[in-house]
Amino acid sequence: MFQTEWPVLLVDDDPDVLAVSKLAMKSFEIDGVPIRLFTATSKEEAVKLLSGPLGTTALPYISVAFIDVVMETDHAGLDLCRYIRETQMNRITTIYVRTGQPGIAPERDVIDATTSTAISPRSRRPRTSSTRWSRRASGSSTSPA
Repeated sequence: MFQTEWPVLLVDDDPDVLAVSKLAMKSFEIDGVPIRLFTATSKEEAVKLLSGPLGTTALPYISVAFIDVVMETDHAGLDLCRYIRETQMNRITTIYVRTGQPGIAPERDVIDATTSTAISPRSRRPRTSSTRWSRRASGSSTSPA
């Protein structure tokens, strides 16, 4: 394996949320490889990171991004997701959108901002043990419990 670290971006304007997230993830490993945390407190700060030190390679550097929806504006996090997907044309980074204010961003807006593929029936994909609906994001599929 060539991966020496899994880069993870945390974007949230609440310093307590960032502190708890960093504490909870500080010793995470995936397949024996540690994660490396990068943080931003606003959409603007995240864009600077992604277009600067974290965006200077041919492939996206960030493996996973956890993005708060409501920061400078009610939709700053979704705007950041669109920046990653549309401006940077990055379909590789897995994006998890989180918020302490559910209902501000409609679910359809979240899906549209974070992935180019929508909800589709499993029957349109190769058959597996599950025939439930699944949401495909960043090349992986998940089924509801």
